Amino acid sequence: MDLEKIADKYSHARVDRCADRGCRLKVGSGHRFLILKGDSLDPDNKMCDCLMFRKDGSILIAELKHRVQHVGAVFEKFHRSVATSLSIASESGSKKNSVTLVLVSSHYRRSLEHDRILAHLVKHAGIRYRIKIGHCGDLTSNFVK
Repeated sequence: MDLEKIADKYSHARVDRCADRGCRLKVGSGHRFLILKGDSLDPDNKMCDCLMFRKDGSILIAELKHRVQHVGAVFEKFHRSVATSLSIASESGSKKNSVTLVLVSSHYRRSLEHDRILAHLVKHAGIRYRIKIGHCGDLTSNFVK
């Protein structure tokens, strides 16, 4: 994946770290990501907080929450963010991508919501993606190798 091409085209959305309202997903020392802020990519539609691209074609999409309250809205954000990130990767010449979805939160309001998130599959172009759950302060290496 041509990260420089993505960085040039989407410079208005580029950020140095994946953080929002006191919650952060830390990039491990062995990983190098180009990070785009979802809301800056499409201000008219709700997107996940961070769309993270690696040279090897890996894409990590992260939604950061202090508290998870409305899981339906979270699913919509992931669906829209998967479509957008794959489109961006395709524009940069990437043909094969692995996509990881991560919901990072300091806590969940109810265990039912936690279970519902784990059971939900985000579908795009015939592929199903499962949402992984993490906690504020986790490393990206907990989710992608």
